[in-house]
Amino acid sequence: MSKNAPGIVKYGLITSVILLIIGYVFFNSRIFIRGPQLIVEYPIDGKTLTEKRIDLSGTTLNTSFISVNDRAISIDEQGNFNVPILLMDGYNLVVVKAHDKFDRQVTKTLNLVYNKENM
Repeated sequence: MSKNAPGIVKYGLITSVILLIIGYVFFNSRIFIRGPQLIVEYPIDGKTLTEKRIDLSGTTLNTSFISVNDRAISIDEQGNFNVPILLMDGYNLVVVKAHDKFDRQVTKTLNLVYNKENM
């Protein structure tokens, strides 16, 4: 065994530990790097509805503030939201916005039609 073998092993271990730490930090920060996520589950964009009152529901991740038509709404611990909406006769535009703590924003716009007659 050469005199440099313990030094090579030592630097190899240090390099491996540093790479593991960098990998761990990157893996856990990928969610914050991606920004806010917003999924509107109901209603579907472009849908014609026959009920005047609907429950807008969905899920959000990495969000510090969420609003529907510029009205703040609350979310549960898992990021789910469910908010009642009253539709006007005819065409309705519903805008859902989510912001994260770095003020990045994602917006979903729903074009809904309320037709009180049965289809």
